Amino acid sequence: YKAKEVKFYTPNFFVKIGLALLTLVICSFAMGLIALMFSFHSPQVLLIFMGIVTYVAAEILISQKAHYNSGVDNMLVWMAALFLCLGISWGMGGGPYEDSIFSFLTFIICFVLAARFADTLLSIAATIALLCFVFFSYQHTGALAKATTPFIIMIVSAAIYFVSAIMANSPGLLLYRYCLKCVNVVALLALYASGNYYLVKELSNEMFHLGLRLQDPLPMGWFFWSWTFFVPLIYIGMGIRNKNITLIRTGIPLVAVAVLIFRYYHSILAPEMALMLGGVLLFVVSYSLINYLREPKKGFTFRPENYTSDSHKFGQLITNELINNAAASIAADKHRNNDWE
Repeated sequence: YKAKEVKFYTPNFFVKIGLALLTLVICSFAMGLIALMFSFHSPQVLLIFMGIVTYVAAEILISQKAHYNSGVDNMLVWMAALFLCLGISWGMGGGPYEDSIFSFLTFIICFVLAARFADTLLSIAATIALLCFVFFSYQHTGALAKATTPFIIMIVSAAIYFVSAIMANSPGLLLYRYCLKCVNVVALLALYASGNYYLVKELSNEMFHLGLRLQDPLPMGWFFWSWTFFVPLIYIGMGIRNKNITLIRTGIPLVAVAVLIFRYYHSILAPEMALMLGGVLLFVVSYSLINYLREPKKGFTFRPENYTSDSHKFGQLITNELINNAAASIAADKHRNNDWE
């Protein structure tokens, strides 16, 4: 057991926050001090230099001081990504493909750092950057992009979800399980957002200058309204069928989003009446499900898991048994070698 003891430094949640804020302050002061000492004439060079310094500091801290999600290592990695992305953005001179190039480089930086440190926040940033790269790059295809951009984002989001779901079930990627779960959620949200009526209409007005007013219908509005309402229900249904809590937790808030978007364009009840009826409905449904699932039904239950007083000893017993078997095997090998000699 002593041979397998983990000695990483991982404090509690509040200490993590304090250490992360302290690291942020130190990095900010260090950046100012370095700028004064070495007289950097280009902000781009300073930002990239700080990105390299914070990355090296994170590597040293983790390898020598054994920090693991201590707040310090997390903030150093985030600051490294931020400094490098800001440095690249500062040095870009504009152009029609600037958004595509920047989003692609941001994706590379966040992906590499997320793969190196198994960081969930950078995994989310890498996924968003990849979607932005596809979005901005597709805008250069011409007039066809105005009508087909939502469908391209739908396809890419669905592909990201299925690939990350397959990777999350791979034993070789166990350390990236939480990162891949975050990628799952981002892909599901992007898949819904790509066909959401409100987002499609407002982004079309903003980017393509369609001039649609609030009461004007969106082309193929029936499809986007159907997407807005039915996709959250599909998430919930697939989550229940496959016992996938990620789909369920993603679908339930999106149902409320769909209702709010419908009320934004079509006011039926007064806001206070709608909120009251919605609260009553949620209370009734929740209370009914809790009572119904007090006894297990088809693999679902509301009953909390019960543990015996000896449950915490099971792991120790198994570990001791494995160590004893390994010791016996080593002794047998030594005895066999002595016999040969």
